[in-house]
Amino acid sequence: MNNLVVYGFTNRDGAAALKSIGARIKASGGPHNIGLVEVGSVSAIVGPETKWRMFRSAEHNNLTRLQNYQMVLEAVMEDTAILPARYQTVLPGREAVCTLLAQHGHKLTKPITDYGHLIEIEVIVEWDLNEIVKTILSKDGLDTSRLGRTSHGMATALQQEITRRRETLARYIRHALQGISVDLSDVRDPDPGVVTRHVLLLEKTRDNDLFLLLRQIDKSGVGKLRMRCIGPLPPCSFASVEVWVGDHEMVENARLNLNLNPIVEKGEIRRAYHSAIKQLHPDLNNVLAGNVDEISAIRDSYELLSMIAEGQVRSDAAETGRRLDKAMVRLDRGALDQTFMITVRRDGVGKAVA
Repeated sequence: MNNLVVYGFTNRDGAAALKSIGARIKASGGPHNIGLVEVGSVSAIVGPETKWRMFRSAEHNNLTRLQNYQMVLEAVMEDTAILPARYQTVLPGREAVCTLLAQHGHKLTKPITDYGHLIEIEVIVEWDLNEIVKTILSKDGLDTSRLGRTSHGMATALQQEITRRRETLARYIRHALQGISVDLSDVRDPDPGVVTRHVLLLEKTRDNDLFLLLRQIDKSGVGKLRMRCIGPLPPCSFASVEVWVGDHEMVENARLNLNLNPIVEKGEIRRAYHSAIKQLHPDLNNVLAGNVDEISAIRDSYELLSMIAEGQVRSDAAETGRRLDKAMVRLDRGALDQTFMITVRRDGVGKAVA
């Protein structure tokens, strides 16, 4: 069985645009045998996991993997919208990829449409702190009348003025960037020379607008600024797909928390959750208030088992004709090894979007 690296996902239109992508990536010096696995309206972009020679170092291998990952994503995104998989997403063969798409293809379609056409660019705005201090002290002067003229008082007043100017400038820049971006995230940076740092999500057609805006900000007279843009960043998208298989011990604990059998109908999971929460509710039963940890464990168990059910029930419903809430969910080890879970997550801030 040959493991496959999963680079990303696309829709039917994207699959049509990527039919020759493997040859193009190979011709540019990238990994060989990049292709598509198609199930329904969703496709996975995959390639074989590289077998490394023994004399290569682990650092060299990791660097090559990362370069291949970035090269594939950048090449693919020139042609179509995709939703990248997290770096080093590896599944045990084509059958496993087909299973993943059958279980979760319906959850990937909307994020591909919503976010696959965006690019991600990091914008860093810096100022020369020494020049700012000179400007404050020489040109504008420094009002220390309320703090006294001691060195401590002057230092405090100077720091307050620097902070005020930085916050004013950061707000101005953030507001300007929001006007052209689909979304914007603040990135904390302890460097005092950094005024503001943001990750922008832009329409691919608006990258030139960003550079024009930064030039306009630079000419606005708000300070001596240096602006750096990093990107488009791999995976060059609003979100990426995290794929994992459930830990059997964790699932078993969740099953016992909800008092469920190893094989249940999907609807039973929700009913068991409501029953368990009701038993811990101080207004409905003779139990002490403050069972925060127990209630949290019940909720975590429900969320985990619901994700597993989401992966299983569609194939069971398709085979048996049952309604989704009547479809069977298996929580034994064998079934879990064939059940994938996914989270579509925005990079950098851990924000789940699907």
